[in-house]
Amino acid sequence: MKVLKLKALEAKALEYSGKQVIHPSQVEIANKIFSPHEEIEWAKEMVKAYEKVLKSEQGTIKYKGELIDHLHYKIARRILETLKT
Repeated sequence: MKVLKLKALEAKALEYSGKQVIHPSQVEIANKIFSPHEEIEWAKEMVKAYEKVLKSEQGTIKYKGELIDHLHYKIARRILETLKT
């Protein structure tokens, strides 16, 4: 199972959205790694912050010490959209 976890973490780092498994005992590990727990909170907060300044026509904002632009906003929106399906 350690190999599966390492391979799943590697795949997530490469921005894959999931991992194929061959045994039911592997499902929990893959789901845990590919479920967007922290990403959901980041996306909610970031979308709210970006939309607040969007009307000011700024191209970027500083959010939690990071420079955020429209691409980050689109990624966050996509994360939130996947929750609706």
